[in-house]
Amino acid sequence: MGQPSPESDGDEQAAECGDTLEAPRKRRGRPPGSKTRTLPIVTEEPARCPRCESTDRRVVRTTTREFSGQQLPNGQNFDSVTWRHVVCKNCGLLHLQKAFYFGGRKVG
Repeated sequence: MGQPSPESDGDEQAAECGDTLEAPRKRRGRPPGSKTRTLPIVTEEPARCPRCESTDRRVVRTTTREFSGQQLPNGQNFDSVTWRHVVCKNCGLLHLQKAFYFGGRKVG
């Protein structure tokens, strides 16, 4: 029993010594032969300054408030609102931008 036989791969000896065998590691990534999912293209216009129409801005302060069971006038549900106080880098106007979110995704 001390020497493994030539046909043995050493598993029996490892089991006798109390060593455990490692399970094979799972492969990561997309399985071979699977197709790439087609996702919708999302285009969103960046918020613009009301005075000069510039999109170059700096966020001064962000405030978020949680709600439950609220709806926009168009019927979409939302569960949080984020207000951003921003300063236009072009003209210096301080204005407020409001965004509605449902489940972490922007709506409205």
